Amino acid sequence: MQHFIKDLYPENGDEILNGYKEILTHMDKKLPDFFGHLPEAAYDIKAIEEYREQAAPAAYYYPPPKDFSRPGYFYANTYKPEQRPKFIMEALAYHEAVPGHHLQIALMQEQKEMPDFRRYEGSTAFIEGWALYAEKLSKEMGFYQDVYSEYGSLLMEIWRAVRLVVDTGLHYFKWTRDEAIAYCRENSGEEEHEIEVEVDRYIAMPGQALAYKIGELRILDLREKAMNARGSEFDIKDFHDRLLEKGALPLYELERVMTEWMNA
Repeated sequence: MQHFIKDLYPENGDEILNGYKEILTHMDKKLPDFFGHLPEAAYDIKAIEEYREQAAPAAYYYPPPKDFSRPGYFYANTYKPEQRPKFIMEALAYHEAVPGHHLQIALMQEQKEMPDFRRYEGSTAFIEGWALYAEKLSKEMGFYQDVYSEYGSLLMEIWRAVRLVVDTGLHYFKWTRDEAIAYCRENSGEEEHEIEVEVDRYIAMPGQALAYKIGELRILDLREKAMNARGSEFDIKDFHDRLLEKGALPLYELERVMTEWMNA
C-alpha cells in the first residue's frame, strides 16, 4: 500500500516538469478542434526559482512581454515534490497553460487594435473564470482519461468550493488565519504546505477566490444561451473565438457582446 501511494507522488523536480511537458504536448494537438484562432506566441515550462518556491503556489502563468521576445511561462513549483500529487497535474496544466491562461492572455496581447490597458489588463473574473472553464472543457476535449487524473480534477473542484468559504470567512466573518487553515484541512484534500500558502494568498487578496467562480459560472451560462440561440448552427470554435477576441472584459460587457453575437 505504501508503495502504491508513493507512486502517486513525484520523486524529484525533473519528474514534475517532464510530466507537465507530456500532458501539454497532447493538449496542443487537440486545440485546433476547439479553437479557430490560436495564439502565435509560444509558451514554455519552468520551475519556480529556489529563492521564492517555498512561498509560491503550485503553479502559475507569466505572460510574454509586449514585443514577444520570449515565450509565456507556465511556472511549476518543484519544492517538496513528495507533497505534490501527480493526479492534479492535468488540471493545473490546463488551467495555467492551454487552453487556460496562456491561450487567453496571449490572444488578448495580440489584439493590436485594442488599447494597451485592454491588452495587458482585464477583469479577474473573466481571466480566472476562463481558466476554470478550461479545466472543465478539457474533459470534453477527451482528457482526464485515467481515474486518478479525473479524481484530481474533482479534487480541484472541491478546493475551489472551499476557497469560496475561506474568502468569505476571512473578510466578512473575520476568521483568523488558523481558523481558515483548519477549515481547509477538514474539507479539502490539499497538502498542508499548499493550504498555508493559499490561505495567506486569500488574506492578501480579498475577493479573488469569489471572482474565479463567478466568472466560470457566467461563461458556462453564456455557452448554454448560445447553444439554445444557435441550435444546430452552434459551433464551439466560433463560440470560443467570439468569447476571447475582445480581451478580458468585465462580465456585464461580455454578456452584452455575446448576446449581440447570438442574435446576429
